[in-house]
Amino acid sequence: MSVTQISGRTHLEEVVASEDKNKLLVLYFYTGSSVRGKELSQAIRTAAVRYTRETTTFLFIDTAQNAELVSLFHVPAGDADANNNNTTSPCLVVVRNGYILRTITGAELDDFVASLDECTETLLTVNRNNRTASQGKQIRRASDSSEESLATSEEAADPADALGPELEAGLAKLVHAVPVMIFIKGNPQQPRCRYSRQLVQLLRENGVRFGYFDVLQNDAVRTGMKAFSDWPTFPQLYVNGEFVGGLDILKETLKDEPDFFSNALT
Repeated sequence: MSVTQISGRTHLEEVVASEDKNKLLVLYFYTGSSVRGKELSQAIRTAAVRYTRETTTFLFIDTAQNAELVSLFHVPAGDADANNNNTTSPCLVVVRNGYILRTITGAELDDFVASLDECTETLLTVNRNNRTASQGKQIRRASDSSEESLATSEEAADPADALGPELEAGLAKLVHAVPVMIFIKGNPQQPRCRYSRQLVQLLRENGVRFGYFDVLQNDAVRTGMKAFSDWPTFPQLYVNGEFVGGLDILKETLKDEPDFFSNALT
């Protein structure tokens, strides 16, 4: 894994144009004067040393020097630093072949960084299995679709037919990426169906930190997870790599065992 410091929009465009289209680009937005930003930057650099495959490039972007990129990628605002200067919240934007695959902020960012060398390889593996780049989100943000249209966007193909050995191995890594992993429509900040929204709310109410994968951004993962979990719908919840179920199963589990997460994660 290589790390590149980005000096501006032109530099970013040059780097993106020069990289292989299948290479995973992870844009890390941070504020140099922020203690949290410095800590996460060091964690990412440490993980980069351990991760030797040249399939991923991390692009470090200091938000204090790149206001145009902050605006372009809608990086969220953060707290003021020690000198009372405005900062941005640390943010990762995962890009491949000109498409945004995932945006990671908040508590999910800590979980992602904690298992960075595993997650980046897994993201690359599962996205290589997606041959329809049009299913991704272009760097320029597309307008949101309605929940109704998303609810009818599932493919009609048999999920079992889509689960090849390479994808199955990638999904096996993905469900183990963090102790609590959810597969949802949308992201925790903007769930794209009411069931995903309720699952995220339940996890937050129980103080559970989790990783996530937006299945709407990847055909192969969305179809493959149905066969991998033997479960036809989303969201899906995994704890310690084991499939728990969907929203209704979790509700019943917490009703019968309120301490389910604390017991499972000790």
